[in-house]
Amino acid sequence: RGMQWRPHAKGHQSPEIARRQIEAGALGITCAKIAEAEVMAAAGVRDILIANQLAGPHKMRRLAALRAICDPIVTVDHRDQVDAIEAAMKQSGQTLRAIIEVDIGLQRAGVPQVEQTLELARYVADQSSLLFVGIMGYEGHLLTLPDQQEKSRRVAEALDLLQDCRRQIENAGLECSIV
Repeated sequence: RGMQWRPHAKGHQSPEIARRQIEAGALGITCAKIAEAEVMAAAGVRDILIANQLAGPHKMRRLAALRAICDPIVTVDHRDQVDAIEAAMKQSGQTLRAIIEVDIGLQRAGVPQVEQTLELARYVADQSSLLFVGIMGYEGHLLTLPDQQEKSRRVAEALDLLQDCRRQIENAGLECSIV
């Protein structure tokens, strides 16, 4: 249907199902954490979005090893994460795609404002071992709203915030190919 889609693998956690999704037209898959991504990559899945932020030296080493066998995308929402990932990629001599998580209302993770998202996008783009490729947001806090009209309205508002971030980023001269 012309959508560029990376379905979440948390429901099936199966490399075979992930391969079938890719054969059916998905670009790749989404994993919640690096351990899931490692399993998928070991089974031959190459395009993997890791939706949750990574932290700590052990996960940075695992990320560098993962990058050596596939082309993951990491999610960031703070400069400290960017610095740690940049250092790991520099040390391993690799480049890595990165997207920024925007808090579109869940208040669990993500950059909380459009201006801060643009600032972090510029920071990621300035790194030598990271490639800024886009933004993401999760409207999970709205999924259980019983009133479908209210739910639709609030989801649209959340996604409008994401589109506002995209416009600001692109107006600043950065490419934002993933939303």
